[in-house]
Amino acid sequence: MAVSHKCFGCEEIAAKQREIPEGRAGDGLKVLLMPAHIHAAQQIEAELTSS
Repeated sequence: MAVSHKCFGCEEIAAKQREIPEGRAGDGLKVLLMPAHIHAAQQIEAELTSS
């Protein structure tokens, strides 16, 4: 039996996919879900290594 279910993760992915530009600028871009704490750690690492 098929049922509907609202997946908020899928909703976030769809919203972010709409931001990907058409053509070459968007080639190869993929949207994925990442835990917020992992993203924050990556941002901090990027800031530390760019200095």
